[in-house]
Amino acid sequence: MRWPTRAVTVLPATDLFLTGAGHDHSIPRGVAPAHQLIEHGVTCSLATNNVLNPFTLFGDCSLIRMANLYANVARLRRTQDIAGCFDMVTTQAAKLMNLPSYGIDVGGPADLVVLDCGDAASAVAELSPPLSQERAAQLHARGGGPESAIRQMPCAPNSAH
Repeated sequence: MRWPTRAVTVLPATDLFLTGAGHDHSIPRGVAPAHQLIEHGVTCSLATNNVLNPFTLFGDCSLIRMANLYANVARLRRTQDIAGCFDMVTTQAAKLMNLPSYGIDVGGPADLVVLDCGDAASAVAELSPPLSQERAAQLHARGGGPESAIRQMPCAPNSAH
């Protein structure tokens, strides 16, 4: 099965809360297997909505938390699969929303979230909290191109530009 023009967004917290709402025992719980759909070419993202309302009574809008919840519910064990959950709240979500300028590129918009972790799988597994968030910051390249782009922080003393 290949659906190049199809996309799926899974809402783990809402799905788990609402699934089986009509049961009073042996309550089923489930979340769509987005990681399996990606293997078939479907663009998939993880998200949350309806936070702190009748459909999702709990939450803090953390997409890392949704990625972690999904990884637990889907019983993902391999590092690459856990990293795939990070992709579903970053690159896959941007693809789903048709954001052509997503990613770090010199001259591009710099909307950044900085996490204290070694890699994408660690961010999900450890629920890495954001250290910094920037919206529309300026990127300036040094050295080898976009990979070495640095953020100009006008409020930081002695910033290297």
